[in-house]
Amino acid sequence: PDALAVREASATVFADWARVIAASIESKGVDAATAPSLGSFIVSSLEGAIIQCRSARSLQPLDDANTSLTLLLSRIL
Repeated sequence: PDALAVREASATVFADWARVIAASIESKGVDAATAPSLGSFIVSSLEGAIIQCRSARSLQPLDDANTSLTLLLSRIL
């Protein structure tokens, strides 16, 4: 596949994931103005952790993201 098609497909998938997460956290009380940004942040955090895991050959970055996102979400939901 060409690079443009891959980029467009991945952008669509990431945006879809962020929208699903935003809808979920909005349904739990996060205001509609904040939920999309938070949804995008969660996707970015997890995807960044996955890249770090591959580089470090360790699951620690994903464990750290889990811990931090759990703490963040427990305080705002």
